[in-house]
Amino acid sequence: MSNNLFSYDTEIYNRNFLNCAQRQSIVMLKRDGVPVDWLFYTTQVSTDRIRDFSLIEQKPKFDFEYDGLTDDDFKVIGVDRKNHYLDSFVEAKPQLLDVIARDGFVLMSCNLIHVPHRPEYYNKRDVLHFQTLTGYNPLEAIWDAVDDNSAAILAYFTFDEAFLEKIYNASLLKGYRSFAITRRSPADIGDDVEVLFQGHRKNRCDSLHLLQDIEGYIVAEPDRLKMLAEAFSLLSGSRICFAQFLRLADVASVWIDLAVEIGREAARIRDAFTMWQVGGKVSVEKIRQRARAIADLEARLSELRSLS
Repeated sequence: MSNNLFSYDTEIYNRNFLNCAQRQSIVMLKRDGVPVDWLFYTTQVSTDRIRDFSLIEQKPKFDFEYDGLTDDDFKVIGVDRKNHYLDSFVEAKPQLLDVIARDGFVLMSCNLIHVPHRPEYYNKRDVLHFQTLTGYNPLEAIWDAVDDNSAAILAYFTFDEAFLEKIYNASLLKGYRSFAITRRSPADIGDDVEVLFQGHRKNRCDSLHLLQDIEGYIVAEPDRLKMLAEAFSLLSGSRICFAQFLRLADVASVWIDLAVEIGREAARIRDAFTMWQVGGKVSVEKIRQRARAIADLEARLSELRSLS
């Protein structure tokens, strides 16, 4: 495990809600002065969407999709995000170097089945992943990178070119993702996000059924408990991201406090399901009470319609 850690706020930019590619690109752009927290204006994702994804569709958390972090959202904050597809690392290498020279970093696709510092997947399972490349030493054919270590914390790595070629060519989706910074004025970004936020809130709805009737979703089986833990991880992480957006938007502290409290309480439920999954003793009644309390907080937070 690499102990040379990348400097960023792990309480906000983690894998509770963001997937690897989202988290890596966001922290790299933030390092370069881009106001990335505006991207989180849609992150009070409905609990209905989280329930459907985790408990009905039963998809892994890292594949979570919602109506946010789109290419258009990145354009609003002054970033041109693009996907590029090439069949081999040999074809991709010149473009990877060009993008690093222009943007300072590039996200390269790979397959985690061949990545030793991700032991949960190494030699076990094909998983699409992106690694952030930041530099290249042509004399030694060594690449500088930022990636998750085995503790899910971003760290600095160096990889020889043969390794990168192997994991790129084995990728389930061969290509790379670039983030060209175009820069926009803070005032223009704020004005555009205000309009987008109001439109999004106007159309937002949530039954809160997952929280109000949580006991109906609980089944004491390992796979089900794992998906419940992932659902509440998504809920927790999304609200922490939403709180960060609200801080940037400079709204009244009551709204920020609501989002933070939801995030923290959801994390407690996540941890309870995780403990239960490995044989720990858990009170279903306490989970029920905490979930219903979160439902009340969610209903209050949903009343926020404008940033001004």
